[in-house]
Amino acid sequence: MRLARRIAAAMAGAPIRAKPAGSPRLRKVIADSLVTVGVFALLVAVWCAAGSWLGSHERVVEVVRRFGRWIVPAAFMIIGAGIIVGSGVIGELHNA
Repeated sequence: MRLARRIAAAMAGAPIRAKPAGSPRLRKVIADSLVTVGVFALLVAVWCAAGSWLGSHERVVEVVRRFGRWIVPAAFMIIGAGIIVGSGVIGELHNA
């Protein structure tokens, strides 16, 4: 209906008002997305810097060389157990 009115106004010789380049809601969504991507990129850089810093220390490198084959599986099991406990699966299985 709006388009029909604009076409009729243009045919009658009335000036056509230009619409803004984006709605305020769209601009907010874009701004929020840019903030999210910026924070994500910054924190990835922090993790990379921390990894580089830890990887350059001889003591850390030696511990990983000696115990890496045990540390990595243990870390994955601890993370998995934390996820399972945090999700409430244990309680659901107990109630079933």
